[in-house]
Amino acid sequence: MIDTISDGPADLVFTGGAVYTVDAARPWAQAVAVKDGRIVAVGTDGSVADLIGPKTEVHDLDGRMLLPGFHDAHVHPPSGGLEMLECNLNEAYTREGYERIVADYAAQPKLIETALAPPSTDPQKVPVTVLSRCLQ
Repeated sequence: MIDTISDGPADLVFTGGAVYTVDAARPWAQAVAVKDGRIVAVGTDGSVADLIGPKTEVHDLDGRMLLPGFHDAHVHPPSGGLEMLECNLNEAYTREGYERIVADYAAQPKLIETALAPPSTDPQKVPVTVLSRCLQ
């Protein structure tokens, strides 16, 4: 069985896998076809074969599992901005990489803390601390 909502070839097809559909009536499939960034077919390798055209990118999953995903693409500007000022080790995978990133970060202008007065004269309000770059 296949669910198809596409005319013409797909842009991307995954075949030969264990595709978890999150559909209680039919939780597993073997192949998925995608067109214009949307899933247009779910079924067996044979059932999506007609959606493979000369420009379709085909990936053989070779028995591996394909799961649906949720991508959260939002940011909180204040914390996102502050994180950009921190020493980010996410791109390092070796000791040498970590040492290089830390050395580069240490060579940058130093960060200083600046306390801003609270917007209220209420003594119960705590001042906000903001990090700012200070050129030396």
